[in-house]
Amino acid sequence: MYKDQIYFMGAIKVLRNRHKINFHEFHCGKFSIDDYFKLRDKNQINIGERTKYPHFLQDTASYINCLNYLADFNEIK
Repeated sequence: MYKDQIYFMGAIKVLRNRHKINFHEFHCGKFSIDDYFKLRDKNQINIGERTKYPHFLQDTASYINCLNYLADFNEIK
């Protein structure tokens, strides 16, 4: 399905840009990785007090380590 391919391509973009992303900002809205960078550069991402994050962001360092492992395993730089 084309939708699966789009999600896969987005996941690859996230892995390639994992060192440039603030994941708390990234998870506070519903936007693409390209839109995230545009909004971030314009300082238009606002993290509210009521923002709820996925459980895996409670330990951001561990999450980044998992992303690094996935990227290394799949030879994504």
